[in-house]
Amino acid sequence: MNNARRSLEAALARRYSASERGLTTLEYIIGAGIILVVLAAALLAWNTGLAQRIGELVNQLLSG
Repeated sequence: MNNARRSLEAALARRYSASERGLTTLEYIIGAGIILVVLAAALLAWNTGLAQRIGELVNQLLSG
């Protein structure tokens, strides 16, 4: 009976540690996804502003 209890406890401990590892991996994936989305949004905003400034410079050169 004692051996059965120990093996059950060991199996539960293995299962818990495996799910904890999986959760940590999932958290890293979610975190990386959030960072990539924020970087992409910042890059698009910066690029839009840069294109607008270049367009204004070209207009100044053509009209001046």
